[in-house]
Parts: sequence; structure tokens; C-alpha cells
Amino acid sequence: MQSVYRVLIIGFGLFIATADANAAKDGPGPTYRRNRGRIVFQEAAFTAFGTEKELTKLVNKARLNKTLRKAKSGNWELHFLAFMRKAPGAAKVNLVWYKLGKKREQVDFTEFTMPPTSVTLRAKARLMPAQGFKAGDRLEGRITRLVGGKEKVFAKCRLTLK
Repeated sequence: MQSVYRVLIIGFGLFIATADANAAKDGPGPTYRRNRGRIVFQEAAFTAFGTEKELTKLVNKARLNKTLRKAKSGNWELHFLAFMRKAPGAAKVNLVWYKLGKKREQVDFTEFTMPPTSVTLRAKARLMPAQGFKAGDRLEGRITRLVGGKEKVFAKCRLTLK
């Protein structure tokens, strides 16, 4: 049975993709299983998808992205789909940015609200020079949650700012 995804809009441009109730009894689809623990991103918003095949095509194209170009606004804007290892179990998760180098250094984070049982997050983020980002930075983005004072990572990606 094909999995069908429903897109929910929750203010401020935040999108969440959740599995349809009929598809839930079959478990997550092959696109989720193939990308579990990964964040895929692109500069433009993801187009609408109605079938698993369309979702797979969009995700496979986005997986090729390794760099993010600066927008006309002077910021780096990315639209992403996070396929979490498991549901976070809380309504809030963070997208945390680390600079890669000799020492991994946390630069910034953004909080997102989502259903605690969802395993995918579709959203938009903006990286600004005022937050400490600059062209040439190599970054790792992580969808995380603090549990007992420790960072629990659900999905991650790496990218370079151009």
C-alpha cells in the first residue's frame, strides 16, 4: 500500500508532514526508511507531493545538495525535510547549527513545534550573518531535543555556505 502524506501548516511558514491514518498501519514508507536520521534541504520550497513516488523523487533530488547559496536578502534560506530516527516524544524540537572544524562549535538554534508522535518535519530556516554565519562556513545541522541535560539527535545534515 502506498503511503500518503498530509501537509499541515502551522503559522510562520512551518510545515509538518505526517503520515495518513490509513498508511500508518503499514508503517513509514520506503522514502522515510531510506532517509531515516537525515535532513535533506534545498533553497526553494518543496513542491506539493501526493504519492510516495513523487516524495521519493523530491527527496532524491534534495539529497544531492551539499551547498547553500546566499539569497538576495543577504541571508541563507533553506527549506528542509527532516526524517527523524524516531518520534521526539515532545512538542518542541530544535534545529541546532554547529561549525565544523578542529573543534565543533554551536553557532545558533531555532525551535520548531510539531506533533510529538510525528517522525518527519518539513520547515524553513534562515541563517543570517548577524548570527555568526559567513560564506565558506562548513556546518552541521541537527534536529535535537534536550533530555536530562543531554542533547538527543534525531536527524542531521552537513552543508557549506556559499
